[in-house]
Amino acid sequence: KALSSNSNFAIGLCHFEGCGTGFDFNKAFKYFEASKNEGDEFGEYHCANCFRYGFGGIKDTEKAFQLYLKGAEKGFYPSMSEISTMY
Repeated sequence: KALSSNSNFAIGLCHFEGCGTGFDFNKAFKYFEASKNEGDEFGEYHCANCFRYGFGGIKDTEKAFQLYLKGAEKGFYPSMSEISTMY
């Protein structure tokens, strides 16, 4: 899967990167979380990044770690990489 086909993830990414809209990390986080709840690995990964670095107002490294671990257990390479750096 080269790129997510999840629309919530795509909208979240637009808000996160300011593509076609202004930067809004709070909105991005909400869309990433919706994408994660739909089972999308990309949404899960970006939601973990938001928790790890505090984008969207909530910094929780334990939640980030758990989301990365969940992705890593599914074989999602970016999550595997982040788990290794957190260890």
